[in-house]
Amino acid sequence: MSRVQRIELFHVELPLPEAISPFWYRGYRQEKQVLTLVRLTTEGGLQGFSAGWALGKEREGLKDWLPDAFLGVDVFDIHTIRQHLNTQYRWGWNNYWLETAFWDLQGKIKEKPLYQLFMAKPEVVDEVRVYAATQEYLELEQRLRSVESIQSMGVDALGVTLYGNPEEDLRLLEELRNTGGEDLLLILNAGQANRAWVGEEPMSIWKLSEALDFAASIEALEVEWLENPLDMYAYGDLSVLRSESTLPIAGGSLYAGWHEFKILMENNALDVYRPDATVSGGVTNALQVLDACVRRDLFFSPHCGRNSFSLLINLHLYAACPRKFLFEYPLEPGRWTPAIRDALLTEPLTLSADGTLPVPQSAGLGVELDEEMLQRHGTLWLDVEA
Repeated sequence: MSRVQRIELFHVELPLPEAISPFWYRGYRQEKQVLTLVRLTTEGGLQGFSAGWALGKEREGLKDWLPDAFLGVDVFDIHTIRQHLNTQYRWGWNNYWLETAFWDLQGKIKEKPLYQLFMAKPEVVDEVRVYAATQEYLELEQRLRSVESIQSMGVDALGVTLYGNPEEDLRLLEELRNTGGEDLLLILNAGQANRAWVGEEPMSIWKLSEALDFAASIEALEVEWLENPLDMYAYGDLSVLRSESTLPIAGGSLYAGWHEFKILMENNALDVYRPDATVSGGVTNALQVLDACVRRDLFFSPHCGRNSFSLLINLHLYAACPRKFLFEYPLEPGRWTPAIRDALLTEPLTLSADGTLPVPQSAGLGVELDEEMLQRHGTLWLDVEA
């Protein structure tokens, strides 16, 4: 009873209480959280979920393709499922986020949390240590206040995206260290891999010499890693930077799949690999990267996208791997909180008092949809049965 009997596709718009200026789209004012959500139901009545972030209604056309691709498919037939997703990608559309719903169903059928399906020898992982991955470009004083709020939650590790101006960035980091204290772990995203902007002139991407100079200037600040310090396809330059800097170099959230991660590894370009299973080629490719990291003594700490489903699937991947570096927990105090980020879940993914994140232990992704919120903020684009 593992075949897909019913497919529902929803467009969801969740208004934000206050507009934010996300670091991933410079100059953009985000006033709502927009998702494309899929719900798959098997012949036995089990339901699997996933959602991809969106800017608008750009995925409405999926309703014309999903029935032919996935109605009646066995949820364990990942080869066929990925053939369809790969075809979409080759036609210019990345919808690897859909794969999560099939894995959710696999876990529910096997009555295991997903992370245990990803382990060679399943064991219980109750919680993981996290860093607060801030979501906005904020003025210095605002950012310093946010650090105090984050530390009050028991989290003593902070992820920030840099402005791109070395002098401003160095001052920011020095002030963060002064405010947060010597025990505050700093995780830095240089934001140079691929610039997205609207309404303003983009800043130029760092050259190798600039990245080397900046990395040298912050070595005394003892940062956990420096992420996206160069153009994402500057494989050779990334390799030089990694070999000449004492800082761990991280990246991976924007790559399309294993075919690009393979080149990174062949060039010894990164220390910390950060695929997002909803974007970077799906769950299967993320598992491939994880396996390669283990075999090559590299490190795996997946990136979490812009909704709770990305956080969930990447949390399960992280729980299944050797864990040296911390897990990303998207958070902006008062503006991008668990209640806002996870509004479609019956229970938001909140931190424990000690700042750790509990790993769901129920089958599959381990969460339930808030049907009332879905009906209130969702538009049904497709409802079809075999």
